[in-house]
Amino acid sequence: MVEKEGTEDEEEAREAYRAARKDSDHAVEMAVADKASSALIDRVDAILQKLEKEIDDVDAKIGDRWRLLDRDYDGKVTPEEVASATMYLKDTLGKDGIQELLSNLSKDKEGKIRVEDIVKLGSEREDDNSDEPGRV
Repeated sequence: MVEKEGTEDEEEAREAYRAARKDSDHAVEMAVADKASSALIDRVDAILQKLEKEIDDVDAKIGDRWRLLDRDYDGKVTPEEVASATMYLKDTLGKDGIQELLSNLSKDKEGKIRVEDIVKLGSEREDDNSDEPGRV
């Protein structure tokens, strides 16, 4: 009878060990998963912060100049919006200059001019003007 009790105690000890081991393994798996999740969250946060900084830098660079053209703030400019803006510029560009400007701007599938193209063209003009002698 003593032998039987010892066997039951051994079996109980084994079951307790297995349960403890299972809990320990689960805790380790959870810790690894939490660490991986935390690392992924940190990486996504860093990417988002970098994108926000880039957007802020672009906004600071172009300022509100693009809003003069893009009246409906859809990121595209209709030929009518450009024509309205060129009315303001007609004294400095003249009719031929305005036509050349419009022909140099690419259009999307809907026939609208992208704001980025106008900003790019404006930046190129500023760079060209800064290269001219006597210009700052």
